[in-house]
Amino acid sequence: MTVNLNRRDVLRVAGAALASPWLGSSAQASWPTKPVTVIVPFPAGGGTDAFARPLAAQFAKLTGKQLVIDNRGGAGGTVGASIAARAAPDGYTLFMGAVHHAIAPSMYPRLDYDITAD
Repeated sequence: MTVNLNRRDVLRVAGAALASPWLGSSAQASWPTKPVTVIVPFPAGGGTDAFARPLAAQFAKLTGKQLVIDNRGGAGGTVGASIAARAAPDGYTLFMGAVHHAIAPSMYPRLDYDITAD
């Protein structure tokens, strides 16, 4: 089978391919429209917090919105994880977990959250 393409056909396809990322973006709402909270399940000054603070500064530069670091330490990080699991699922509460959360179900038999579902 022979395909007969002229220069205009190629330019049309190339133009459509280049414009396609912007076609869907006009239908999406901009995010974030309000400050975003990151729950860090360990006290301020720890390793996880030391990672979250520079992340918050970059987030503010890129989006113009504040990234609030909420340190909720206690019980090996499960207190903060429980608070994050109960947060509204609106995309404005994030959770910064660590390896501790993978082993928490074997250490604490009655967690307030399901590590795989929440």
